[in-house]
Amino acid sequence: MLLMHRPSWSGMAGRIVASFRSTIDTTVMIMFTMIGAAVFSYFLTLIQVPNQLAEAVVGSGLPPYLIVAMLLLVFVPLGMFLDAFSMMVITIPIMFPTIQSLGFDPIWFGILAVKMCEIGLITPPVGLNCYVIAGIDRETPLPQIFRGALWFVLLEVITIVILFAFPIITTILPNWMGS
Repeated sequence: MLLMHRPSWSGMAGRIVASFRSTIDTTVMIMFTMIGAAVFSYFLTLIQVPNQLAEAVVGSGLPPYLIVAMLLLVFVPLGMFLDAFSMMVITIPIMFPTIQSLGFDPIWFGILAVKMCEIGLITPPVGLNCYVIAGIDRETPLPQIFRGALWFVLLEVITIVILFAFPIITTILPNWMGS
């Protein structure tokens, strides 16, 4: 295969420089997001928003599973406008104390949160992953991509309902490893 296709050395330096620039752009964007999230989390911790939210939610008298369901539903509208990393970095520092104070397994909630992020990323009107697919396959119209993604949303919802109803599915392996 290598003998049939010989690499062109002309312009290689330009392609390498462009590759480095693209890598630097992505890395800087991720680092600024992480720095912003760290400052945001520190600020929220300083004014004790996560603890106050946990106390208010626990003291509300609502059933714990209803509270978890409401917290998970926050990811759907956020996923329409943010990428998964940004959603997790913004919401988990706020939600984690509430989940702990309700006595739920953080691994279970983390897996449910990631699954909810996946739903948010393929849900119209701004399902970012659908736009990525539209950018890759320019021949398929965007409404058709969103219609195709609805099957995945349905399957993800079924998966989340099963994981929500049977937390042991998500925690059995970590529990085995810990014992």
